[in-house]
Amino acid sequence: RQERDTCLAALPSTLEKRVTSRALRHPRVRGVAHCVVRYDNTKVLAKVDVILPDAMTLRAAHGVAGALRRSILRGVPELHEVDVDCELDERRARTSRRGVGRGRHTSCM
Repeated sequence: RQERDTCLAALPSTLEKRVTSRALRHPRVRGVAHCVVRYDNTKVLAKVDVILPDAMTLRAAHGVAGALRRSILRGVPELHEVDVDCELDERRARTSRRGVGRGRHTSCM
């Protein structure tokens, strides 16, 4: 417990870079739309929005989110909790569907 408390001196921007890098390692993640790290008393919390393929099912997205959460917590041990949200990559879908479904977002974890 004391080890984690001593790590609170890490800058949020440094931790955000590490979380983003870890998320981008997953083969199904096309990008990171947003990442924020914040402190809540002695806890370090992260929220990361990842971009997944448009054709991915909700079940598959949920699996990716769970795997990412575990990977990020292992790779960035200063974190106490990670919230992974999934967004669909609709760049291709917008042209084929003429804007239908624009802005779809799902909270996977």
